[in-house]
Order: sequence, then C-alpha cells, then structure tokens
Amino acid sequence: MKLPNSFLPYKPLEHPRLFKMDCKRDDQLLHLCRENIIRATEESVKEDINYINEIFENNKMYKVSPNDIKHFIKKITNEKLVEMGYIDLGNYFAYDPKAAANLDWLYHFARRVAIAGVFTLRPTNPK
Repeated sequence: MKLPNSFLPYKPLEHPRLFKMDCKRDDQLLHLCRENIIRATEESVKEDINYINEIFENNKMYKVSPNDIKHFIKKITNEKLVEMGYIDLGNYFAYDPKAAANLDWLYHFARRVAIAGVFTLRPTNPK
C-alpha cells in the first residue's frame, strides 16, 4: 500500500519523535510509511548536498569544509531514521565519521536540543 504524501499532518523527518509516538499507536504505520520516508530522506539529503555545493562554489567559509558538512548531514539523517523507529536504516547513508566529527560543535543546533526552551516563560519575565 502506498500512502499519499499528505497522509500525516506533519513532516516525519522534522518531527521524528512525534512519528515514533504515532507508530506506537498504529503498529502498521511504520511499515506503511517506510517507502515514503526513505524517498523523502533521499530527496532531502540530495537537496542539502546540492545547496552546499552551490554555497561553496565561489566562497570559502572559515574552517568549515563542504565535505565535512555533507558527511554531517548524512550522519544526522541516519540518526533521525533510527529515532523514527527504522533501526535497520541507521547506516542508510554512508558517511565518513571523522569528517562528520569535525562538526560535532554544531550537533546540538542541528538536532534542535538547545532551542527547546527558548520561548518558555520564566519567573523573571515581565508580564
């Protein structure tokens, strides 16, 4: 069974935890979405790599290699696939761990961990 792209009210790649929660409610969802998820991740990685190629065509960024960025993107995408429940796809995109590790300082920004509580109200906020 092939699902339409608008089957879910969100993008699973952008919300892997939400997708995994939905899969716990519906055992077939993980299997039914597999083909679409793989195609979406392939397109996403391809678009990101094309974008990186365009950026670095004429410019050099400080201490950041386009090769490192490409491998970092593949590493993050593999982790999202595992987070969504596709454990067997954890190495779907081949990447160089050493090149990806050069951007470990960027990891918490790429995984959106640091942004989680930016807009929460705190006792010191004016009302």
